[in-house]
Amino acid sequence: MGFFNPGLMWFAVGGAIPIIIHLLHRQKYRRVRWAAMEFLLAALKRTQRRMRLENLLLLLLRVLVMLLLALAISRPFLQASPLDMLGASDTHHILVIDTSYSMGFKKGAKSYLDQSREGANKLLESLTKNLSEQDKITVVFGSNYPEVYVPLANKIKHVKDAVAQIKTSHYGSNMYFTFQMVREILEGSRNPERRVYLFTDLQRNGWEPPDEVTIKRFDDLLKGLTKEDKNKKTKILLFNVAQKSQGEAIDDNRAVVGLRVSSDEVSTRRSTIFHADVYNWSGVSYPSVDVKFVIDGSHVGTASTPLPPNSLMTVTYRHEFNVPGPHFVEAAIDPDALSMDDHRYLALDVKQSIEVLIIDGEPESAPKYSCADYLKLMLAGQHNITGPVTPDMFTGEGLDKIDVVALCNVQALTQDKVAKLEEFVRRGGGLFVTLGGKVDRGSYNELLYKENMGLLPAELSSVGGMSPEIQPRVPLNIRSYNGAHAMFDWCTGVFTRAPYSLIFYQYYRLEKVDLERVLADLTDPANSPLLVEKKFGEGKVVLYTGTIDEEWSYDKLAGTPAFAAMIWELFPYLASRPLSAKNLAIGEPIQLAMRAYHYTRTFVLDTPGEGQVATSPEPPQENGDWFTIFYPGKPVRGKQDDGKPPTNEGLKFAGKYTLIRPKTGPEPENEERVVSYYACNLQPRTPSAEEIVSAEGNLDRISAEDLRKRYPDFKFELVGAAEKAKDDTTRTASNLWRYLLYLLCGALALESFLAWFFGRAKQ
Repeated sequence: MGFFNPGLMWFAVGGAIPIIIHLLHRQKYRRVRWAAMEFLLAALKRTQRRMRLENLLLLLLRVLVMLLLALAISRPFLQASPLDMLGASDTHHILVIDTSYSMGFKKGAKSYLDQSREGANKLLESLTKNLSEQDKITVVFGSNYPEVYVPLANKIKHVKDAVAQIKTSHYGSNMYFTFQMVREILEGSRNPERRVYLFTDLQRNGWEPPDEVTIKRFDDLLKGLTKEDKNKKTKILLFNVAQKSQGEAIDDNRAVVGLRVSSDEVSTRRSTIFHADVYNWSGVSYPSVDVKFVIDGSHVGTASTPLPPNSLMTVTYRHEFNVPGPHFVEAAIDPDALSMDDHRYLALDVKQSIEVLIIDGEPESAPKYSCADYLKLMLAGQHNITGPVTPDMFTGEGLDKIDVVALCNVQALTQDKVAKLEEFVRRGGGLFVTLGGKVDRGSYNELLYKENMGLLPAELSSVGGMSPEIQPRVPLNIRSYNGAHAMFDWCTGVFTRAPYSLIFYQYYRLEKVDLERVLADLTDPANSPLLVEKKFGEGKVVLYTGTIDEEWSYDKLAGTPAFAAMIWELFPYLASRPLSAKNLAIGEPIQLAMRAYHYTRTFVLDTPGEGQVATSPEPPQENGDWFTIFYPGKPVRGKQDDGKPPTNEGLKFAGKYTLIRPKTGPEPENEERVVSYYACNLQPRTPSAEEIVSAEGNLDRISAEDLRKRYPDFKFELVGAAEKAKDDTTRTASNLWRYLLYLLCGALALESFLAWFFGRAKQ
């Protein structure tokens, strides 16, 4: 037995007040014998015993009233062990279940989440008999997107049924965000006693934020949760479901952490090389691990690799697509104890050929070949060529069916055509610009460069080099090139020096050049850029400062194998769309812009976790050319409050998402069709060393000792561990004082009634 307010027990001394009053009111009488008194004494003797009993009963009731008052205001409580104290009344019980996907690790037939559910059920069973109406139970999902699962329940059966339905999420661990959610719940709780029960595998990454600023905030948060408060007391118990017996092997895990293609441009005309990255987080060496490749649901092949301890290995697989359109690829290893990360997914759009639009700025050059004519000859047979068309014929319409636009020595474009080109590139298109004597430098700088806000990567200055009038002309060569760029992928082995043999005579000097954008430069005194790249939105622009025809270059430049190889590699690179738009991570939303003529009120999305769901896109604006599909909804962008955990505005399940345009009419073109595939993957996003270490698949556990060292002011008890923390909190039966008040009121009522009744009898 203990007291919340032991000092108020001094009020129990008040129990002596009725006795003192009784003693003070006793009077001493002088005996005087009187004949008539003899008859009164005889009558008094007959009722004396009854009167003494009445007075004694009233005295005891008055003493009891004072004692009950002192006990009630002192708030007594009963003490018990941490797991026996769950019958507390006026207590808020918060059950936090770690649902990060590492909790799916199976130890025998049961996963860590199964063990958490069993532990939570035992906890709820112990509450069943003693749960009062004032007690509340809240169940929280713990992860990097925590959420309240059961708010303020009072029915044990309802909570147990809800706990039985809990499944492992596809989220990672983040105890900082989880305890932010717990703090919100505690701040809104009116119960003086609060118990937080966290069922977790104590994964180290969940307890150690990546930067010192967040660690300091987490430390302050944990300190604030368990600080002493006279009115409210919080106790935190950690249930370690990953506790190991002595001699038991530590958890180990293998995972497919990356799946990619060698080139973002995938077509039916060339083989596609897939790279799958497999990581081993254990100290066990595997002589051979098979990686199965599945495309559109069919197993197409297997590649194997040895997997040493704590290592990353990459396997490759070559595949030829025969059918253009959207395709879905999966790489998988044999399931281990944590099977959720044994798969990796990739969504691709396979093209039959690249659609190229060539705009010829000098069509009157016949019978000589212009830059556009040479470019068409080099690309013919590899890609579908539209044009060459003149600048006047180019309207900017129909660019959604084009992959790359080539401006070949074009004098100028009107502002509206430039705007349509900008929209085309911003949405993922490629633009190749060659210069020459026709180019209007002022128009290019004003409309295409726009102080680095436009398409061009640099500002045009003046023509450099030697014109044909000066003989002999001094040739220029490539001084250096970016061998890591896709345009120079072929420059390996004996071909490493091939670009240096190309000959150029004239070029456009550039100003305001970002040297990191230069792909190749010349041997002139200023090392002037020859090829410069710029990323614009989701698309790419490459500026070539010379000409393809003989005007500014060697007259057989277009027929040179080295130059042709550069162009052949450049156009697939420009045509490639970033795979990140359709290959997402948990928490990212699907977003797809489509032409207005594809619009229908409802699209269907086949999801891996929710079945088929309908999604309604935003309709095109009046006279608009585009509309956008969002799923699950349009993200709400805003600054994240550091005091609140984040909410997931994107995808919740890893796997395959299929966007379907439903049938809208009897015509063949209105039949149901697959618009696109999307792939959603677990952490890590990339197989970089930093992300692999912090991935959820890394099953390194944090010990109680490490927790106390990192967060010294965090008071908790670890349940299920070999060492137990000292329990310095009290078990409270907080309703006891209410019952004492009820007894006090009853005693006062009884005393008043008996005093009236006994006094009435005496009258």
